[in-house]
Amino acid sequence: MFINNLLRPEDWNTPANAKFSFRREHIYALIEEFETIIKNQPMLLKLRAPIKVFGDVHGQYVDLMRFFDLYGSPTDKKQEGGDLEGFDYLFIGDFVDRGSHSLETICLLMSLKCKYPE
Repeated sequence: MFINNLLRPEDWNTPANAKFSFRREHIYALIEEFETIIKNQPMLLKLRAPIKVFGDVHGQYVDLMRFFDLYGSPTDKKQEGGDLEGFDYLFIGDFVDRGSHSLETICLLMSLKCKYPE
């Protein structure tokens, strides 16, 4: 649900005052699923080249969508610009704290991890 509504690189021009459209219960369920996945995975990641590395997103959802639009997005749907078959994605921190869409950013990243845990 989160991925379909948030991973839309072609529609990246979201207004700063846009209302977040998910309910609290959905966010809690996402957090629980995400937590279960990361607790059961090793601390050391084994990635395969080529890798797309993203750092210091700082809640800049619009910038993240712009990157996905320009360089491909982390989905398995090639017809929609996805490139998971050819690339690993690594998000290295500073996901939220400055941007006006921190909640969208962290929910998208958690939902990507839930859908594509490896």
